[in-house]
Amino acid sequence: MLPIARWIGYGGTTNFHESVLDPVALAAALLAHTDRLVVFATIHTAFNHPVVAAQGDGDRRPGRAGRAGLNIVAGWNKPEYDAMGIDLPQDHDDRYAMAQEWWEVVRRLWSEPGRYDIDGRFWRLLGVESNPKPYDGLPPSSTPAPRPRVGDFAARNSDVVFTVVGGPEDGAEVVRR
Repeated sequence: MLPIARWIGYGGTTNFHESVLDPVALAAALLAHTDRLVVFATIHTAFNHPVVAAQGDGDRRPGRAGRAGLNIVAGWNKPEYDAMGIDLPQDHDDRYAMAQEWWEVVRRLWSEPGRYDIDGRFWRLLGVESNPKPYDGLPPSSTPAPRPRVGDFAARNSDVVFTVVGGPEDGAEVVRR
């Protein structure tokens, strides 16, 4: 299952996506009440601090490995960035450079013990740590890859890639590698 992240609706007569639950909270609830469902919670890297995201991983119990994953997105919807009070980087490469650094921070927090500083282009963090670590290795990740530059990010970082056919309202097709 892929809970999406939408922070405002698209407007118009239907205001599509006006009522969407937080995908991380929804994923946690689904995992708690099912035994076999795999859930990839959508995470906007601009709206979710990597330390907070690392602490929210749902794969912390024996036998649950691989059931909780992250669907990592850099975002594109300017009205959502405006609603969050964040400037949408106009350059697509900058958005995905930030997403790459965000994912590197999260993976480091999940795999490296102790406290340490991270001094990157987008994230400057002092004395960070994340405990407990994921129980049984890093959770799987996914990325939507409708464009070549997103595909590059997906190829480097994702266990599962899906493509969006047409516009955002048209749905998605899942492709496993």
